[in-house]
Amino acid sequence: MAAASADNSANSLSLVLPDLTLGCFGTNLTQRAKRQGYRFFVQGYLHEINITDHHGEASVSAKCFRSMRKSERPHSLRVCFDPATKLINISKCSCKAGLSGRCSHLVGLVQALMHYQQWGMNEIPTEMSCTELQQRVVPSTTEAIEQLRGLTGTPLAYLLNSSLPTEETVLGPVQVGSPLPFHADKYEDKQQASDILPCGDTAFPLAPEVGSYPAVPPQYIQCNSVCPITLDQARKLERDTVKQADSGDWFKARENRITASNFHKIHKRVKDFNNKFTESIMSAPKSVSSIPCSYGTAHESIAKGKYCERKASVHLHDCGFVVNPQFSFIGATPDAKVCCEGVTGIVEVKCPYSARDMTVGQAVQQLPRFCLCESNGKLTLDRGNDYYCQVQGQLLVTGAPFCDFIVYTKCDLFIERIFPDHDFQREMMDKLSSFYCNYGLPHMQSKTC
Repeated sequence: MAAASADNSANSLSLVLPDLTLGCFGTNLTQRAKRQGYRFFVQGYLHEINITDHHGEASVSAKCFRSMRKSERPHSLRVCFDPATKLINISKCSCKAGLSGRCSHLVGLVQALMHYQQWGMNEIPTEMSCTELQQRVVPSTTEAIEQLRGLTGTPLAYLLNSSLPTEETVLGPVQVGSPLPFHADKYEDKQQASDILPCGDTAFPLAPEVGSYPAVPPQYIQCNSVCPITLDQARKLERDTVKQADSGDWFKARENRITASNFHKIHKRVKDFNNKFTESIMSAPKSVSSIPCSYGTAHESIAKGKYCERKASVHLHDCGFVVNPQFSFIGATPDAKVCCEGVTGIVEVKCPYSARDMTVGQAVQQLPRFCLCESNGKLTLDRGNDYYCQVQGQLLVTGAPFCDFIVYTKCDLFIERIFPDHDFQREMMDKLSSFYCNYGLPHMQSKTC
């Protein structure tokens, strides 16, 4: 990872004290505060954790729910670390005990930062959905146990017979006839945390290698003069727009740029470009509300959770709007960044409403113009589908080495790792730059007159 990009980025854990411990409070903490703080962290009470550089000190802010009902206003937390003393010099929480600067909410926040450091992460990861969090079980009362203690007579131990024949399994000897051997054959050791590799380079767009990007044709090089941007500015823009549609900067940055979701409209268009079409491409995006869109938005986090369950060695980060200085007139917003074995790629999630109650195979067979097709006996993203233009465009803009394309239904999950298709990207770049120069620029000039 490029050190400069990591050190200067928001939410970078490199801003926090290295090898962080609870000793940074500078005083002994009660066991109750430690237990409560750890519970707030592992059970998802803490959220919206942000790290910023405040005059050379790491300033960490966060929210903490009062209860899992989330019906009350959450507590506001803030801690600042002094790199000279390696202690916390400012610690505030809106709870009653927060005046002491050592409440369990603040302890939980520091424990969360310690956990991220120990896992080798470079920045705060994406907040987990409720399906990814540890299951919370309400402990039962002891009334039933007290009743059992009052029983007399032959103990239940007489039902156990150690003389019965057994068979060996990966879980040890099991009595013959037991259903356990059937399940034991499918038993696999869970991957330990120490096996998880750290993040790759999460600063997007990735620094270009010589000849790695298809170039803008020389006759259309003026496209980059409309919205010029440096690499540092582009990376700051991506960090500032991770909230996507909830961010005003996200809408502003997309204006006067061709976005990846529209690449297919230009790349595949047969008709002449008219004013109405150009207006739809170049104007500020509008929020669309429909049943399929609402369904896709609601199920995207579920799809990401299922993806992480299947790919145990990956973890996700939020991704904002990415603009590449090599061709600043286009942009893309992948659904997430994915770190896999120390390499950072992107993720694009599709939750088709029309296939919500089908398996992916059924959708391919029954739905016309479905995004997947069968090739050489395997399912794959249809190279003629609109989503292929979107994925290749995202790979082009971000500089990522791969995109994990996910299709999620209530019955199935499909994952395909797609790599850059440079010939396709060059052809698409020619058409995008031609449209922008011949139609996009005149359209913008007419709007300013």
